[in-house]
Amino acid sequence: MPGLFTSRPVANDSSSETCFKMAQYWLKTCLETHDSLCQIQGSLPLPTRVLDVGLLASPFVNLSISHGRHGQWLTLSHCWGKTQPAATTKSNLNNHCTGIIISKLPQTFRDAILITRKLGYQFLWIDSLCIVHNSLTDWQEESVKMNTIYSNAVLNNSADAAADSFQGIFSS
Repeated sequence: MPGLFTSRPVANDSSSETCFKMAQYWLKTCLETHDSLCQIQGSLPLPTRVLDVGLLASPFVNLSISHGRHGQWLTLSHCWGKTQPAATTKSNLNNHCTGIIISKLPQTFRDAILITRKLGYQFLWIDSLCIVHNSLTDWQEESVKMNTIYSNAVLNNSADAAADSFQGIFSS
């Protein structure tokens, strides 16, 4: 039916500044004007561990243990694929808390970090980095919280077109 729907041009490159500005506008509109089903009510207790993405130009992110702090976070939903992406283990937990070099992470993780930074948020939750994967105890404690972690996030990034963590989020 002609005239029923209107559309606006969308940039071909989803990592473009135009797309980020549109995403910022949509998120702001959602958080400020939609009903209570869409609004995040202030800051909530952070997940046990989150990535502190730091400043836009920083080459590092830190795995931060929340210790009951409150805040807002984004998440990443991604397909691990056949090759396991970067993961936090008992042996690298302390190193991840000191700093993770972004350029050594899979492209999908780097894209999610960029999105978090560009949208003005400090924290990002990625399952493979925020759960200690060779600790059965940690997995049992943290995996049951995933529903709450995703549902309380300000925004869930989904790399649904990628077959693994190395293909990235953006299309061009």
